[in-house]
Amino acid sequence: MIIRVDKILCTSCGICKTHCSFGALTFDNSAPVFNDLCVFCGACVNVCPVEAITIRRREIEKDISDYSGVMAFIERERGAIKPVALEIMGAARQLADRLKETCSAVVLGAGQNADQILLSR
Repeated sequence: MIIRVDKILCTSCGICKTHCSFGALTFDNSAPVFNDLCVFCGACVNVCPVEAITIRRREIEKDISDYSGVMAFIERERGAIKPVALEIMGAARQLADRLKETCSAVVLGAGQNADQILLSR
């Protein structure tokens, strides 16, 4: 990611510096300078009254043509699946139906017979 300051637009008001929770801004020659503490959260971008600060995020192209199906991750605790698991599976099933894909689940922390827990519901 790259953060840029348009020095022509910047009025050196300092609002960006006061809104930075990480102390990542200093001023040099009346323009903000970002140091290594910047986490690209965008707080400075959102508060700049003249839109002088921009963050350019690099887009990573990834071939997802071989991907298929919808998978839900189900957590189990003390021998039982967490109550939200059924809601997650329901949402996964709806998405899979809409995409005309298969739906599966991975039960985490399950141990033996984990599949039977979901199938019995």
